[in-house]
Amino acid sequence: MLAPDILLERHPKEAVRVVALDFLAQACAARDRLGDPSDTEALHDFRVAIRRLRSTIRAFPRELAESVRGKARRRLRRVARATNGGRDAEVQLEWLETQRPSLYSRHRPGAAWFRDRLREQKLRSDESLRDEVATDFEKVSARLQRALPCYELTHRVGDAAAPPRFADALATRVRAAATELSLRLAEVTGPAAADAAHEARIAAKRVRYLLEPVAPAVDGARDAVRRLKALQDALGELHDLDVVGEELAIALGDFQRQQQTAEAASMDAASAEASPAEPAEPENERPHPTPIPKAALERDPRPGLAGLARRARTRREALFVELSSTWFAGAAAPFLAALEHVAQALAAPRAGGAGDDGVPREIERKYLLSALPPRARDVPPAEIEQGWLPGEQLVERLRRTRDGAGERFHRTVKMGRGVSRVELDEETTADLWRALWPHTEPRRIAKRRHPVPDGALTWEIDEFLDRPLVLAEIELPSPDATPPFPEWLAPYVVREVTDEPGYTNYELAASR
Repeated sequence: MLAPDILLERHPKEAVRVVALDFLAQACAARDRLGDPSDTEALHDFRVAIRRLRSTIRAFPRELAESVRGKARRRLRRVARATNGGRDAEVQLEWLETQRPSLYSRHRPGAAWFRDRLREQKLRSDESLRDEVATDFEKVSARLQRALPCYELTHRVGDAAAPPRFADALATRVRAAATELSLRLAEVTGPAAADAAHEARIAAKRVRYLLEPVAPAVDGARDAVRRLKALQDALGELHDLDVVGEELAIALGDFQRQQQTAEAASMDAASAEASPAEPAEPENERPHPTPIPKAALERDPRPGLAGLARRARTRREALFVELSSTWFAGAAAPFLAALEHVAQALAAPRAGGAGDDGVPREIERKYLLSALPPRARDVPPAEIEQGWLPGEQLVERLRRTRDGAGERFHRTVKMGRGVSRVELDEETTADLWRALWPHTEPRRIAKRRHPVPDGALTWEIDEFLDRPLVLAEIELPSPDATPPFPEWLAPYVVREVTDEPGYTNYELAASR
């Protein structure tokens, strides 16, 4: 697949096909492993690839309208549904295995009985899945492999408008999916809202699948994907505990009906053996029912099924309490704000992008201000700490950003001076940042950044915390762009300092 930063700049029709073809290839690779009983991850990988493919098709119906028709969507839906039974049985078997070491001896017969029942269900589901793969998936995969690599564009002569970017289309989808997630989380009003929690999990999954292919190239996206996966896993466990509870109740009911049928058949057989001429005994002289042998009681699965159901309920109650403190009842607000930050990063005009040599570039102008403009003071700021690791030819910058969306950590290398400079930037982990930060001690700065939108661009007003200095930066689409100063900024501009080395962050850090 194309590199994420390149993918974001491609036409939406091309980019979404690249993503869909990658998911389709993953599904085909996992399909080839389904027949191997020793491959315990094959079903999971196939199911995830199908879900990601369907989610992509669902999110971009217009872009894919030429290639993905209704019949293809229906076939993919049938394939996805065919994986449900096997996946549920597999998850329940894994949960049962985690409970086995701590089971009481009286519960073990029930666990063994339930395990055998789940294995039979999985065998039937696997057989059904093989049939579905042999029919629907083979047909739809062949159709999509032919259709997805091609698309049509219409260009109007004289139209000088810039072509659409996948980044913009993706930003729109991320915002819509985040709104859906917010609504679904708000509907989880208590432990009994199992359906609402399941819908919230699906909504979280859709946001995650949108962001994953481009996360390395979008500010804040990696952390968002990580947290979405954690939410998805927790809500998934909640749903799985609901399913196992339902399955245990069904299993208990089935066993009791089997017992009743067997006892009725035994009584009928006993009645048939009795002589028809033999007079009936008086009610008070009839013998008491024969006690159930101890060995039979020890094999009775009902205590074990009931004990397993209690364990599932206890874990579910504890898990819901955990989720309530981090995601439900308004607790998700900071994370939803972080998703909006990611959408803004996607929709922001690319400042420079890749140069003719394919190397990413930063194109910006910098201005010295006499003071912090009141308009900037009204904007919630981000607290930024920057430090530089020692180096001769290669100097790497570490940055921590803290705002309403949380904390983000970056590693950056910049080369060159003036308006256009090479910039290599990637998001990193908190652990790695903290491990490297002590080595930046000679060169550090701290500042408060106020981002002020101005049409399609954003002025970043930096208020330094260790000296009386205020700078304004603006990232531009080309080196020759010179945007006018907005009214709120113009009175505070002293001069442009883009080409003055003393105003680079690196030199400012050395002069503190």
